[in-house]
Amino acid sequence: MTPSIRALFALILFVGLCQQIDAQLSRMTANVGAGLTFPSGNFANETQLGMGINAGVGWRFGDHFATSLAFSANALNVNASAVLAQTPVGFTSLQTWSLTADPSVRFNRTHSVQPYLVCGYGLYSAQSSLSERTVLKAGVNAGGGLNFRIDENASLYVEVRVNRVFVGGTDLNYLPLIFGFRWQ
Repeated sequence: MTPSIRALFALILFVGLCQQIDAQLSRMTANVGAGLTFPSGNFANETQLGMGINAGVGWRFGDHFATSLAFSANALNVNASAVLAQTPVGFTSLQTWSLTADPSVRFNRTHSVQPYLVCGYGLYSAQSSLSERTVLKAGVNAGGGLNFRIDENASLYVEVRVNRVFVGGTDLNYLPLIFGFRWQ
Protein backbone atom coordinates (compact mmCIF):
# COMPACT_ATOMS: atom_id res chain seq x y z
CA MET A 1 0.00 0.00 0.00
CA THR A 2 1.45 3.34 -1.03
CA PRO A 3 1.87 6.22 1.44
CA SER A 4 -0.83 8.30 -0.30
CA ILE A 5 -3.39 5.48 0.04
CA ARG A 6 -2.47 5.08 3.74
CA ALA A 7 -2.88 8.83 4.22
CA LEU A 8 -6.28 8.70 2.50
CA PHE A 9 -7.43 5.82 4.76
CA ALA A 10 -6.16 7.70 7.83
CA LEU A 11 -8.06 10.83 6.74
CA ILE A 12 -11.28 8.84 6.19
CA LEU A 13 -10.87 7.16 9.59
CA PHE A 14 -10.20 10.52 11.27
CA VAL A 15 -13.24 12.17 9.67
CA GLY A 16 -15.39 9.18 10.62
CA LEU A 17 -14.27 9.32 14.25
CA CYS A 18 -14.47 13.11 14.69
CA GLN A 19 -18.15 13.05 15.55
CA GLN A 20 -17.66 10.29 18.13
CA ILE A 21 -14.64 12.06 19.68
CA ASP A 22 -16.60 15.33 19.84
CA ALA A 23 -19.53 13.53 21.49
CA GLN A 24 -17.20 12.11 24.15
CA LEU A 25 -15.46 15.44 24.81
CA SER A 26 -18.81 17.19 25.18
CA ARG A 27 -19.37 15.10 28.32
CA MET A 28 -16.21 16.42 30.00
CA THR A 29 -16.48 19.02 32.73
CA ALA A 30 -13.91 21.25 34.43
CA ASN A 31 -13.96 23.91 37.12
CA VAL A 32 -11.66 26.35 38.89
CA GLY A 33 -12.48 28.62 41.81
CA ALA A 34 -11.27 30.49 44.88
CA GLY A 35 -12.76 31.96 48.01
CA LEU A 36 -12.85 32.10 51.79
CA THR A 37 -12.40 29.20 54.22
CA PHE A 38 -14.23 29.22 57.57
CA PRO A 39 -13.15 26.92 60.43
CA SER A 40 -15.95 25.04 62.21
CA GLY A 41 -16.50 22.79 65.21
CA ASN A 42 -13.74 22.56 67.84
CA PHE A 43 -11.31 23.56 65.11
CA ALA A 44 -12.85 27.07 65.10
CA ASN A 45 -11.30 27.81 68.52
CA GLU A 46 -7.80 27.25 67.15
CA THR A 47 -8.02 28.88 63.72
CA GLN A 48 -9.37 31.97 62.01
CA LEU A 49 -10.77 32.79 58.58
CA GLY A 50 -8.54 31.73 55.68
CA MET A 51 -8.49 31.35 51.91
CA GLY A 52 -8.94 28.44 49.52
CA ILE A 53 -8.76 27.37 45.88
CA ASN A 54 -10.11 24.38 44.02
CA ALA A 55 -9.96 22.83 40.57
CA GLY A 56 -11.44 19.70 39.08
CA VAL A 57 -11.98 17.70 35.91
CA GLY A 58 -14.67 15.15 35.39
CA TRP A 59 -17.35 13.49 33.36
CA ARG A 60 -21.09 14.07 32.98
CA PHE A 61 -23.37 11.04 32.92
CA GLY A 62 -26.56 12.41 31.40
CA ASP A 63 -28.03 15.79 32.23
CA HIS A 64 -28.12 15.55 36.02
CA PHE A 65 -25.26 13.40 37.31
CA ALA A 66 -21.53 14.12 37.09
CA THR A 67 -18.39 13.05 38.91
CA SER A 68 -15.02 14.75 39.08
CA LEU A 69 -11.54 14.39 40.47
CA ALA A 70 -11.05 17.54 42.53
CA PHE A 71 -7.98 19.20 44.03
CA SER A 72 -8.44 21.74 46.79
CA ALA A 73 -5.99 23.79 48.87
CA ASN A 74 -6.89 25.89 51.91
CA ALA A 75 -4.91 28.00 54.36
CA LEU A 76 -6.30 29.02 57.75
CA ASN A 77 -4.63 31.40 60.18
CA VAL A 78 -3.87 29.76 63.50
CA ASN A 79 -5.22 31.62 66.52
CA ALA A 80 -1.86 31.91 68.29
CA SER A 81 -3.44 33.19 71.52
CA ALA A 82 -5.50 29.99 71.83
CA VAL A 83 -2.70 27.63 70.82
CA LEU A 84 0.27 29.32 72.47
CA ALA A 85 -1.26 31.61 75.05
CA GLN A 86 2.03 32.84 76.51
CA THR A 87 4.26 32.99 73.43
CA PRO A 88 3.72 35.60 70.71
CA VAL A 89 4.77 33.79 67.54
CA GLY A 90 3.61 36.18 64.83
CA PHE A 91 1.92 34.83 61.71
CA THR A 92 1.17 31.12 61.82
CA SER A 93 -1.06 29.04 59.59
CA LEU A 94 -2.51 25.65 58.85
CA GLN A 95 -2.41 24.52 55.22
CA THR A 96 -4.57 21.72 53.88
CA TRP A 97 -4.89 20.13 50.48
CA SER A 98 -7.14 17.35 49.27
CA LEU A 99 -7.63 15.10 46.29
CA THR A 100 -11.18 13.74 46.22
CA ALA A 101 -13.68 11.95 44.00
CA ASP A 102 -16.76 14.20 43.94
CA PRO A 103 -20.09 12.96 42.54
CA SER A 104 -22.73 15.66 42.05
CA VAL A 105 -26.40 15.91 41.18
CA ARG A 106 -27.53 18.97 39.20
CA PHE A 107 -31.09 20.25 39.02
CA ASN A 108 -32.84 22.50 36.46
CA ARG A 109 -30.17 22.10 33.77
CA THR A 110 -32.30 24.06 31.30
CA HIS A 111 -32.61 27.16 33.52
CA SER A 112 -30.12 30.02 33.87
CA VAL A 113 -29.69 29.31 37.62
CA GLN A 114 -28.95 25.65 38.36
CA PRO A 115 -28.72 24.34 41.95
CA TYR A 116 -26.64 21.26 42.69
CA LEU A 117 -25.56 18.97 45.52
CA VAL A 118 -22.05 17.56 45.80
CA CYS A 119 -20.14 15.23 48.11
CA GLY A 120 -16.72 13.66 48.07
CA TYR A 121 -14.30 11.26 49.69
CA GLY A 122 -10.56 11.21 49.38
CA LEU A 123 -7.12 12.00 50.67
CA TYR A 124 -6.50 15.08 52.82
CA SER A 125 -3.20 16.54 54.01
CA ALA A 126 -2.79 19.09 56.79
CA GLN A 127 0.39 20.88 57.89
CA SER A 128 0.79 23.43 60.66
CA SER A 129 3.47 26.09 60.48
CA LEU A 130 3.78 25.77 64.28
CA SER A 131 5.00 22.17 64.34
CA GLU A 132 5.72 21.56 60.64
CA ARG A 133 4.14 18.15 61.17
CA THR A 134 2.17 16.81 58.20
CA VAL A 135 -0.89 14.60 58.63
CA LEU A 136 -2.15 12.54 55.67
CA LYS A 137 -5.63 11.12 56.34
CA ALA A 138 -8.96 10.24 54.75
CA GLY A 139 -11.72 12.84 54.71
CA VAL A 140 -15.16 13.66 53.36
CA ASN A 141 -17.01 16.71 52.13
CA ALA A 142 -20.62 17.55 51.36
CA GLY A 143 -22.39 20.68 50.24
CA GLY A 144 -24.15 22.47 47.46
CA GLY A 145 -24.08 25.40 45.17
CA LEU A 146 -25.58 27.38 42.35
CA ASN A 147 -24.43 27.54 38.73
CA PHE A 148 -25.21 30.80 36.91
CA ARG A 149 -25.18 30.04 33.19
CA ILE A 150 -23.27 32.59 31.09
CA ASP A 151 -23.10 30.52 27.89
CA GLU A 152 -24.40 27.19 26.61
CA ASN A 153 -21.36 25.36 28.01
CA ALA A 154 -20.09 27.76 30.69
CA SER A 155 -21.25 29.03 34.05
CA LEU A 156 -20.12 30.95 37.08
CA TYR A 157 -20.73 29.21 40.38
CA VAL A 158 -20.86 29.73 44.13
CA GLU A 159 -20.47 26.70 46.38
CA VAL A 160 -20.11 25.86 50.06
CA ARG A 161 -18.99 22.50 51.45
CA VAL A 162 -18.42 21.07 54.89
CA ASN A 163 -15.05 19.27 54.97
CA ARG A 164 -14.07 16.80 57.68
CA VAL A 165 -10.60 15.28 57.94
CA PHE A 166 -10.44 12.22 60.20
CA VAL A 167 -7.31 12.82 62.29
CA GLY A 168 -8.41 11.13 65.50
CA GLY A 169 -9.64 12.72 68.73
CA THR A 170 -10.33 16.15 67.20
CA ASP A 171 -11.23 16.04 63.52
CA LEU A 172 -10.45 19.04 61.33
CA ASN A 173 -13.66 20.72 60.13
CA TYR A 174 -13.85 23.68 57.77
CA LEU A 175 -16.21 25.24 55.22
CA PRO A 176 -14.81 26.72 51.99
CA LEU A 177 -17.06 29.27 50.26
CA ILE A 178 -15.87 29.15 46.65
CA PHE A 179 -16.67 31.39 43.67
CA GLY A 180 -15.55 30.10 40.30
CA PHE A 181 -15.95 29.18 36.64
CA ARG A 182 -17.34 25.84 35.37
CA TRP A 183 -17.19 24.52 31.82
CA GLN A 184 -20.11 22.17 30.98
